[in-house]
Amino acid sequence: MTPLFRKFLGHNWVLTFVVVSLAVAGVLSIDSATYFRGDEDGELLKKPQAQMMWLGVGCFFYVLGIFVDYRWLKFLVVPLYLAAMVLLALVPYSSLGVTASGATSWLNVGGAFTIQPSQAALAGGILLLAFILGVLPKWKKQFDWTIVKVILCGAVAMGPLYLILQEPDQGSAAAWFAVVGAMFLVGGIPFRYLIVGVQLGLIAAPVLYFFVLEDYQRGRIDTFIAMATGGEYDRQDEGWVPDHNLIALGSAGWMGRKGVPRASQLKI
Repeated sequence: MTPLFRKFLGHNWVLTFVVVSLAVAGVLSIDSATYFRGDEDGELLKKPQAQMMWLGVGCFFYVLGIFVDYRWLKFLVVPLYLAAMVLLALVPYSSLGVTASGATSWLNVGGAFTIQPSQAALAGGILLLAFILGVLPKWKKQFDWTIVKVILCGAVAMGPLYLILQEPDQGSAAAWFAVVGAMFLVGGIPFRYLIVGVQLGLIAAPVLYFFVLEDYQRGRIDTFIAMATGGEYDRQDEGWVPDHNLIALGSAGWMGRKGVPRASQLKI
């Protein structure tokens, strides 16, 4: 049996099935969301096809990654992270940035398509954090000290976090905290450091709420708490989207509403 075939058979196909299932569910969700929404140029109706195209591109690199020994990635983690940082810096500080919904989070590539560098930075950061937590300690014992790991991981996370906040994209920035926490958890960092990190976050939460967040962001938090606790909220403003999401889910169920024609089939 050849090494490549052995590697193919030894792949975690359960994980692959889960990833593919989630991807298919995403395409179906996009198709459902655009099913009877129409516009003049039909861009919304093309979203499911575009998603499937990018899913095909992702599957190609996924299969390619199956046959590549992950240990070779340690030679690429720093270049990949730095390349992602350069792309991320181009978004707010160059004319290539694309602004949508008040945030400049996308990068125009030759006028053909746009990319979101924050996602590339997230992937590069995960690889570099894994390198710091798993590989560096084997090279020199000083890198196995917990405080050294925490400082290095914090420095790696702060660069992309700062640039993402300049866009501003609070959603992607918040993802960094979850990523770093998960990496600490699987990287062997003692729980006392995680507990201290959570406590610092709870201490900083009121300061962020009253002095950092915008009014509409505080409104989203207030609406979420009100909906979760059964309180009153403005259904015509911050609560409009989540309220109609609940109505759509409640009326359509798991399989969606049947018998509704597509927008292209409607005669007005």
